[in-house]
Amino acid sequence: MVPVTGTALARSFAAQLDDLRHGMRESWHPEAPEAGLVEWAAFRSDTLLQAWAEPLAVARLPARRRAEAPILAAVGFRLPLPGTAEDAASIWLDGMRRLMTRDPVPADRNSFFFRPVELLGLAVGGHALAGQDEAPLSWLRSLLESHGEYLPRSGTWVVVLQALAAWHAGVPRTAGSRLEPRDAMDAAILLWLRLIDDGVAGTVTSVSRETMSRQLLECASTTLLAPQGLGERGILCIALQRAVVEAVGDLRLGGQRPAEFVVSLCRRFPLLIAQLQKRHNHRPAFAVTDEYDLQDLLRGILSLHFDDIRPEEWNPSYGGVQSRSDLLLKPERIVIETKMTRKSLSQRDLVHQLIDDKAQYQGHPDYATLICFVYDPDQLLPNPTAIERDLTGHDGKLTTIVVISPRGL
Repeated sequence: MVPVTGTALARSFAAQLDDLRHGMRESWHPEAPEAGLVEWAAFRSDTLLQAWAEPLAVARLPARRRAEAPILAAVGFRLPLPGTAEDAASIWLDGMRRLMTRDPVPADRNSFFFRPVELLGLAVGGHALAGQDEAPLSWLRSLLESHGEYLPRSGTWVVVLQALAAWHAGVPRTAGSRLEPRDAMDAAILLWLRLIDDGVAGTVTSVSRETMSRQLLECASTTLLAPQGLGERGILCIALQRAVVEAVGDLRLGGQRPAEFVVSLCRRFPLLIAQLQKRHNHRPAFAVTDEYDLQDLLRGILSLHFDDIRPEEWNPSYGGVQSRSDLLLKPERIVIETKMTRKSLSQRDLVHQLIDDKAQYQGHPDYATLICFVYDPDQLLPNPTAIERDLTGHDGKLTTIVVISPRGL
């Protein structure tokens, strides 16, 4: 990894990231497939988007446009994301049924099939809704199997997006030459692919994540990055931010890094619990039986990474009741609420508790981010994705992130 210790160099990276975000802000159109790609790319790599990103209001899309491939791709990218409206699925499926009646491989190649971003967006949407309707994904799979030889083959951007589309459609990737990053954009694309799916990345390139991070940082430290279009700019921003965070450690990139890191720890918490069950010489396993065990263990994990962790801090009165927050990272302005599911706690009751938590912390001067970590070891919640989707978001001065782990399929 490139040593990034100089203040000037760190500021240079931060300035380039600010420029990338400014460019995204200037070219952001939520109904564009590239905007959907950026949101999905950030979600898959556990990288938080800036709050300025205007969301896509699916229900407000004109009915005449809902069967257009670019619109369907833009919606398809959002279907697996938390916060997507429930009616988006039915709107997307209806549009796909109409799209499936048209010729997807016309002689002039003026079709989504030859536009990698759109092809991937449709594949992501089909994969997300395969449990409701298998037809769109089966249709895309058949197209890739029967006409795959007509797809363009040049360029890292094209190859990576096509590989991801094939994976989502369930089509094995044919053997081909492995990609080597030639410039910063190539390194960013392949690094992002390593971040979201190391298995798919292994079919495309043999270059390691560490090597690509180093090459990206070297290029960014000596040359002005010039991505083409919103999609490339978003992927470059994600990859560069992650590479810099790993190299610099404590550099604050728009205030996002600490919250992103805590979310990642919560996502991986069940892996720690699994390891604690495998003790030497058949010693008793460490148990997490209630929320107090959960808080204690999470506090211990956080203490490895944060210096100032304050448990049980009093909150202002809400509804005549004064409560305590579970964990507060005061310098980072992050408060963490922990909950553990049990048979007597229904999904409906849990949602009400989370809504109360959001109201409790709204407007508190010490908190910018509320992370609600729900540990569901027995996967009792019937629809954890819906809870995350509906309650995660930015409301006034508070960003709320709901993490349910493990989340199931």
